[in-house]
Amino acid sequence: MTPVAAAHRLHLSSSSALLLGAAAGALFVVASQLLCKSRGGARFCYWIGATATTVLLAVGLKLAGRPLRVVLIAMAICVCLSVGFAYFGGWQLKIGGQTRSVFVKNTYPDPPDDGSDPPPPPPPPANSYNGVVTADGFWWIAAILTIVIAADVYLFGWIWQSVLGALTLTVMGALAGIDDASRGHPVARGQTIQAIIAVIASVLLWLLPVVAYAAGYQYRRRSSAEGPGPSA
Repeated sequence: MTPVAAAHRLHLSSSSALLLGAAAGALFVVASQLLCKSRGGARFCYWIGATATTVLLAVGLKLAGRPLRVVLIAMAICVCLSVGFAYFGGWQLKIGGQTRSVFVKNTYPDPPDDGSDPPPPPPPPANSYNGVVTADGFWWIAAILTIVIAADVYLFGWIWQSVLGALTLTVMGALAGIDDASRGHPVARGQTIQAIIAVIASVLLWLLPVVAYAAGYQYRRRSSAEGPGPSA
């Protein structure tokens, strides 16, 4: 086989693998949402599709002659996208028998496979935000936003987008601190890992969101402890 023919064959193989990866992902996502009767089956189809897409993408990049570093980065991106979609937008992420999601409604137990009426949903967690957003989901969003804005400052400096993002995070931090303290929750509602990540990332933001959260939290705690003043 001539070098030209070998290169042409390699190109076709890599293109086919990339196409198969995209097709597998689309097929299993559609199947998980539309065709599977039970949520368990839909969840299985989703993760099979995510795995097939990741593997076929890696094969395609390797056949295309990409270095191992690029292949690993592409696989990591696929995994992050699959987990992120399941966690931030759906109910496909289930760990230890419990569904993990940003939204409280997606964490309820799976409905029965026989199509019968599901049992009444349990009350939302006490540390959820208005019974809609889970505490861990809220603080993962806060940590990711802090990382994104801190990266923007690191790469491009204090451009107006960075300033606006930092100010928005600072205001959100103050409001979150006031809300957490007023409802009697611990700092960051007990979400230690996300809080540590947010604190580390906010170093590039002069710790403004952290200071605002702490100030709001302490202000509300002191106001609650002092209680109403004496009536006139």
